[in-house]
Amino acid sequence: MMLTSAEADWLRRIALRSSKHSPTTADFYSGSAGQAWFIDRVGLALGVPELHEEAQKKATLTLELLHRLPESHAPGYYLGAAGALATLAQLQGPSPRSAIFREIIATWCRQFPRWIANLEGDDLFVGWAGLLIAIDGMSRYLPPQKLEKQDSIMVDWLTREIPERGIRANGLGLAHGSAGVAYGLKRFSRRVRWSTGLQLARYLEKSVDQAFRVRYSGWCGEELKNLSLESWCNGAAGIILARRNTRSRFQERVQLNLIIRKLTTRVLSPEIGFDPHYCHGIAGFHEAWLSLDPSAKNAWNPMHFTTNYRPGLLLGTEGLAYHLLRIRGLAPTILTGIGHSFS
Repeated sequence: MMLTSAEADWLRRIALRSSKHSPTTADFYSGSAGQAWFIDRVGLALGVPELHEEAQKKATLTLELLHRLPESHAPGYYLGAAGALATLAQLQGPSPRSAIFREIIATWCRQFPRWIANLEGDDLFVGWAGLLIAIDGMSRYLPPQKLEKQDSIMVDWLTREIPERGIRANGLGLAHGSAGVAYGLKRFSRRVRWSTGLQLARYLEKSVDQAFRVRYSGWCGEELKNLSLESWCNGAAGIILARRNTRSRFQERVQLNLIIRKLTTRVLSPEIGFDPHYCHGIAGFHEAWLSLDPSAKNAWNPMHFTTNYRPGLLLGTEGLAYHLLRIRGLAPTILTGIGHSFS
């Protein structure tokens, strides 16, 4: 679907505003890596080469910020160094022969052993599940021998640590919970053909399914007081996205569509005044609804929910503008990581 002239102008203005903002963190969630990705995708959608140049400047800033991080910095996807580097590798601008691309690969290979030595959390935000989807995103760009070695190290670590530690996810959601751990594990295990990892991912999915049925069985949309707990990061919206993006079987498709449609309709109610952003707001619910029903694209336009500029891809104005690209079919989802090896 084509952008209107008003939408294109809005996107261009936000991308230029984003290019002038100087974040103090390198992450994908609200830092320079997320801004680089947003500006790059707007440049691609609008055919504006200058925006690709601005995205490259953000990539350079991201590398500078990453070099200042302590060795113990979390390696996860959304708030970690691994996700930031996987994002930079997939920008449209840098050619594989460019100095900045070589620096992205070198930084990844230099930091990987540190990440393995400091893996503690399990989730997508800062834990090993996030590192798994970052490796998957990097799989097209790393030299084959390095990728094979890192995959092997990761399998060995998971084989050793999971039986001893168990899975310490916080709830059911995609960003922090079991749905996200299962998603990261399945995405990695499919690519490397690791049957044990796939079995564990399916076990986790079954436990999430069971809890999902208990939570939403007979649900009529009235008794859920804290709607942010049903969002992408913590609840139904994230669970649905995780399962749809790994093409996993989830039998109650009609029920899922009904649940997410009711949730999205409720958060759109003007009297609620709900947060519009991706992480725990309307855009995340709408993304989940679109994954089940593409005709829902006209149910909400984020362009009408923007007032003052707020930096950040998952919790800021860039995310609202990015969601317009999603609605128009001009960008991939960012809520399950980018660069799916099985898509």
